[in-house]
Amino acid sequence: MNIEEKLIHWVWDFCSKHKLLCFGDSVGVGASFGADSRLLLWLTKEFLRRGYLKRARVLHVNYKARGTSDLEEQKLKELCVEYQMDFYSKTVTLNLKDSDFEGKARRIRKSFFREHEHFVDKVLLGHQIDDSFEWYLRNIFRSAHYPSSLGIPVKYHKTIRPLHCLSASQVRYLARLFDLDYIDDESNWNLRYERNWLRWKLVKPIKAKYPNALKNYVIKANIEARKRNLSVFSSSQVFIQRKKNICLLYQFSSSVSTFESQEDAILECIHELSSHKRGELREQIQKIILSHKNGRQGPFSLSHGVKCWSFPRVLIFANKTGEKQFKNYYILDSQIPSEEFYRNPQPFYKLKKKTTKEDGLKKNSLIQEQIDLVRQNGYIVKPFGYFFSRLNKDKLTEN
Repeated sequence: MNIEEKLIHWVWDFCSKHKLLCFGDSVGVGASFGADSRLLLWLTKEFLRRGYLKRARVLHVNYKARGTSDLEEQKLKELCVEYQMDFYSKTVTLNLKDSDFEGKARRIRKSFFREHEHFVDKVLLGHQIDDSFEWYLRNIFRSAHYPSSLGIPVKYHKTIRPLHCLSASQVRYLARLFDLDYIDDESNWNLRYERNWLRWKLVKPIKAKYPNALKNYVIKANIEARKRNLSVFSSSQVFIQRKKNICLLYQFSSSVSTFESQEDAILECIHELSSHKRGELREQIQKIILSHKNGRQGPFSLSHGVKCWSFPRVLIFANKTGEKQFKNYYILDSQIPSEEFYRNPQPFYKLKKKTTKEDGLKKNSLIQEQIDLVRQNGYIVKPFGYFFSRLNKDKLTEN
């Protein structure tokens, strides 16, 4: 798969997974002729060509504020002919020297886009992660209103931002790689505008000093949005069950087994088992989430002597003492093919049989052969939840 195909799949998966776009949508694309808009238009064209989208119209506002304003509009018209998209424009006259140029331009754009919302399912805008980070920093100092202080929302009513899965540097790199013609806004270097002052005086030094600033901002903003029920990203519910030396994180109420929205819960489990409460664990947590998503069981070694095992809907954390307890139990589902990983709701364990009482486990076609074999050898089989609730009690005999 070449990089064009990878990008198309990456952005479409991002939009479809989080229900930003649906198959057959008609869209409006708010566009200038900058790098962000050009890449968004190229992606929209590819979505149309593949039948993901039904139709698209391009929405452009010409402010007559720069020497290239008319040239940008003309190039967009020509591009729409090539891409087979309808073109709609609005012309107003604004002076770049106006004290509130940015605010006035934003209000005009929003009004123009609202006029077209009746004819489309969604309006796509080209903001990427850096734009949201800059807006986040701006509102830290200018607003106490919580939603706006998180950054630019990926979805607001009919407005969505498909490039929120890419950074500004990635967008510019891809635009050049695909040989997309675009025009840089000459006002982007004028420090009298608030966004430019933030970008060059604040954001650039922050990124130079802290290379992971953008990634950490994304993680933090998503966590805060979920806490306040502001997130559009689907999340699962979890509960934590604690035993001495072992923590279980169990995911439920979701059709897909995932811990993508549970960074804080994972961190809580790790801290529960460690005497060290400090240290940066976010990157390790992201690796656990990705490994679980890909069906890898582990164990994964974390900081402070804690290990993690990954199973369908279950993450198990243990310190060194808990690891010894955990290893006393043999995992039957290790023989289940990886493609069946998410079909089996819980891992199963064998326990030493002390009575003739049946385990009461229902038929399970995926692992029935292994279950029958273990029963024949004098063991009972129970789901993981049973194992964990009875851990360290006399009713279980170590293997």
